[in-house]
Amino acid sequence: MEEVVRLTPPINKGQIERLSAGDKILVDGFIYTARDMAHKRLVDSLPDLPFPLEGQIIYYTGPTPPRPGYPIGSCGPTTSLRVDIYTLPLLAAGLVGTIGKGSRGLAVIEAIKKYGSIYLVAIGGAGAFLSKKVLASELVAYPDLGCEAIFRLKVKDFPCYVGIDSRGNDILQVSSFEGIERERTLVIIKPDGVSSRLVGEIIKRFEAEGFDIVEVKMVHLDQESAGHFYQVHQDKPFYQGFVAFMSSGPCVVMVLEGEGAIKRVREIIGHTDPKKAAWGTIRRDFATDIRYNIVHGSDSPATAKAERDFFFGPDQRV
Repeated sequence: MEEVVRLTPPINKGQIERLSAGDKILVDGFIYTARDMAHKRLVDSLPDLPFPLEGQIIYYTGPTPPRPGYPIGSCGPTTSLRVDIYTLPLLAAGLVGTIGKGSRGLAVIEAIKKYGSIYLVAIGGAGAFLSKKVLASELVAYPDLGCEAIFRLKVKDFPCYVGIDSRGNDILQVSSFEGIERERTLVIIKPDGVSSRLVGEIIKRFEAEGFDIVEVKMVHLDQESAGHFYQVHQDKPFYQGFVAFMSSGPCVVMVLEGEGAIKRVREIIGHTDPKKAAWGTIRRDFATDIRYNIVHGSDSPATAKAERDFFFGPDQRV
């Protein structure tokens, strides 16, 4: 439809079914704010929540403190992939709409289709403008989170577009809001990561960044397979020791999909040498030295394809 559509929560499924990806929306009435930590608490609290989800919209924002005489400060949208990990249980519990910026993971898109919900895209970088559409703000829950607490906003003419409709049509499917293509990359949680019981923590970090796990399995490489996988290093002095290490215990191998996955996954993993890795990366937090560095990530599109085929292709070797 060409005209602007007005939505006033609570929204029913009939209204949602009439919307299509790309439709222009103006939201009136009450919506709720929530970012990462608030989402985690909501999911942990299910089904006892501080506000009813049925028919409601959650806006991914953490508004800044208001100036005197104003109901709210700047309230631009945050990247929706940050909360993908928490979105599925909330949709299952009755949430019908979300507002954010950027694309959603495949699992969220499938859940939107399954539960007949909708994803709305707000204008990134326009927090001051969007704050003018907020008439009132009321603290609802988690005041200790500061600006990331849950607020109930009364809005008028709050502008959005339908990013993903209830049939799964996605205006951001080819590339993200910033124009970064979706990619697939291979990740290996090495024997030291498995033996240190870090598999769950490492997967959690990737999922929290919005990556979808497309394929996953546990394998125990023999020395021949490990040597073939790392044959690019066969002329280097550490090669034999590294092959022995990689075949010393089970590994978890997985294919991750997401925007700019190859580069972003390596940023999350960190520098090969844990001592040079940035604070907060997997290797900085958990690895012990350059050989026992917990996790592997493909370094280029060609390498990612070859490594995926090694473990999951029609001629897979393990």
